[in-house]
Amino acid sequence: MEVLRIVEREAQWLEAEIYNLSLTYEDVHYVEAKLIQLPIPEPTDRVTAAALLDAFSSTTIRDRYREWRETVDAASREIHFISRERRNNLQAHADPKSLELNELSNQLAPREYQLRQSLVNAIALELKSPGRHE
Repeated sequence: MEVLRIVEREAQWLEAEIYNLSLTYEDVHYVEAKLIQLPIPEPTDRVTAAALLDAFSSTTIRDRYREWRETVDAASREIHFISRERRNNLQAHADPKSLELNELSNQLAPREYQLRQSLVNAIALELKSPGRHE
């Protein structure tokens, strides 16, 4: 259950960051849209999740977590890239239809959600089953 808590918290952070990047300058300054501020996931959470999974989960769950982790890491790199580019261009918010943001919103975010659901389902199934599955 701790792994699911960690995964969900990181997924919420990712969703908030994508939402914030999708806002235009006008959204933020003229319409007074509020940015969603969530704390950046702690690196120690990764260590905790990995340790718990190594100790208590099946190979299937570890593989699903690894796939999810790789997708979240790719999305996080894109978020940092877009944010850095916007800072370098001295723009509060760039075009929300940029190629990078479209890839993040239309490819990486849906993939993260799909992989997270697969992980959740696998953990739920394993918790309901007697004994460990390898």
